Amino acid sequence: MATAITAEQQLIAAYRQMYRFMVAANARGLKGLLTDDFVLVHITGYTQPRDEWLAHIDSGRMRYFAEDEDAIYLRGELPDVAVDEAELDRVLGTLYAAVEANFRPLLRLAFASRFAR
Repeated sequence: MATAITAEQQLIAAYRQMYRFMVAANARGLKGLLTDDFVLVHITGYTQPRDEWLAHIDSGRMRYFAEDEDAIYLRGELPDVAVDEAELDRVLGTLYAAVEANFRPLLRLAFASRFAR
């Protein structure tokens, strides 16, 4: 008997598939995963529409070289109220410092069910 896949497992699988497509420069695969209104918000604050981002991946202007995964945090696993503003600043500061030191991308993704009621 097959084991049912949880919503959490589906989200993690979708993230991992998306990242594999990014590293492989597979814009077509990414487009199949992302909604038309998807945007990528860069660390600079620039909000890039999906099709522009995919065009940059296709052209080689945007390239991803690693597929290392340190952690996946799903909102709701830890109540937002459990982390105060000072702790959040410490965590985010640590994350950004690590990213800048290692030139690795930091992604914050939001998923929504297409079947939500």
